[in-house]
Amino acid sequence: MKISILTDKDELINLDVTPELIFSELKKTISEKINVPVDEIILIYNGNPIQDDTKTIKDFSISDDDIVQLIRRPKVQQAQSIPQQQNPYENLRLQLKADKYQFALMKRRFPTLESVIDNPKAFEEEFKKIEQEMQERKRKELEELQYINDNPFDIEAQRKIENAIKKENVNKNYEYAMEHHPEFFGDITMLYINCEMNNHPMKAFVDTGAQKTIMSPECVEACGMSYLIDERFTGIAQGVGVAKILGVIHNANIKIGNSLFATTISVLENQKIDLILGLDMLKRHQVIIDLGEGVLKIGSESVPFLAEHEIPKRVVNKEELKGQLDKGKQIETPKPASNPTPITNDSGSSSETFPEESIKDLMNLGFSRLEVIQALKLANGDKNMAASLLF
Repeated sequence: MKISILTDKDELINLDVTPELIFSELKKTISEKINVPVDEIILIYNGNPIQDDTKTIKDFSISDDDIVQLIRRPKVQQAQSIPQQQNPYENLRLQLKADKYQFALMKRRFPTLESVIDNPKAFEEEFKKIEQEMQERKRKELEELQYINDNPFDIEAQRKIENAIKKENVNKNYEYAMEHHPEFFGDITMLYINCEMNNHPMKAFVDTGAQKTIMSPECVEACGMSYLIDERFTGIAQGVGVAKILGVIHNANIKIGNSLFATTISVLENQKIDLILGLDMLKRHQVIIDLGEGVLKIGSESVPFLAEHEIPKRVVNKEELKGQLDKGKQIETPKPASNPTPITNDSGSSSETFPEESIKDLMNLGFSRLEVIQALKLANGDKNMAASLLF
């Protein structure tokens, strides 16, 4: 039988095992593959840590093609330093830093904590704000409950009852996912590969949601290809936002592995990623994205996707984004010049605006407009999925 191990780096390791294999032997095999000491490996199945290494795979009813999650045990010195802190907020901060799995869950529910996890004072202030918001939400829930009890046949009370039932269903769905599919709540590592162009090394983002292969002007200049930009093909790229297309390089050769692959490149203004490999190139060269082996296969080449620590960090102006969402701004797409080239983001969405009815329904569950719009954005406009993220 085969099982998959989901590591703390969001990598999947496929193993051939027997139902009679005990977990101490399984941990040794995993330790050799990922170079992690056996005593630091904690295995989780269906949300429950496996603590008895003398038991077999069969004892835990693990079936063929099941996924077992791996997290690393915090180092002893880190674990011992946590209880010495008197500040409960600092205790929590250190615990989250020591436990990547728990931090991923907390980050999913309260994304603002990620930016302050390394700043004790800012973390405490942010968490106090979260506590106040939760207390205020609880107060509103109690007021609604009292209103329903006092006015059971009122139309508004009936609507609140309906929302309460919907909220309960969402919570049950969330708890089920937490118990049976905890791997869904981990961070997703995007797909990047190493490549070269004109002897200039770069990390390319493999994006099946982008129609065209895109490069930043800075990267074009670093590759010494600015003289090849055809400015007759200017226009507007429309996706999550809008960006100006400075021109097109009609033929460029990207070196992947030891082979060269031809592609057409659209040069976008204010592009934060050096190179995005879009569907035009992926289809032209019949690229295979093999997530089981963690490789991209193109022609005769097979190159591994980069690990999380190798991926370049994307620069995002969070304050500007927050301000736009809070004011409910809509992006207006200017009329393109000649030969417009529409480009979508990796989700395929072409707008950040959502139906006002969906926004109001979610706000009626006790969340702010900003929280609702952010959740809808993450859920690609799916109202039910956005509700799950909010809870």
